[in-house]
Amino acid sequence: MIDRIAKFIERQDISVSAFEKTIGASDGMIRRAIKNKTDIQAKWICAISDNYPNLNLNWLITGNGEMIINMDVDVVAESQAKYVKSPINNREKDLEQTIEAQKRTIETQQEIINLLKTQLSEQERDAPGAEVADVG
Repeated sequence: MIDRIAKFIERQDISVSAFEKTIGASDGMIRRAIKNKTDIQAKWICAISDNYPNLNLNWLITGNGEMIINMDVDVVAESQAKYVKSPINNREKDLEQTIEAQKRTIETQQEIINLLKTQLSEQERDAPGAEVADVG
């Protein structure tokens, strides 16, 4: 997983240090994990998710799927722009589209949360006595 984090950082075209600051990690924490090829705690995955909502956590954890998820941001932005410019009778339809796009985003995020919870449970089961951070 740490290799995928490194790929994501590179794709964002930011430094590892800037990425660490964004997620609230201490200076060098991610850099050392990348260098030593060690995993990071679940709390950092949550922090990454909170700060980079376009990152596909399924890809991050499993390597499956695309790195970046389509969160329908374009649909939301387009609907919001139309809301300002459109006649009053069209605004309701535009708002419905925005709400539907946001619902799809929430559903995607809930699926990711459920996947993380399942994987944490599996880790706890496979490594009894090992501490795993609670993500929710």
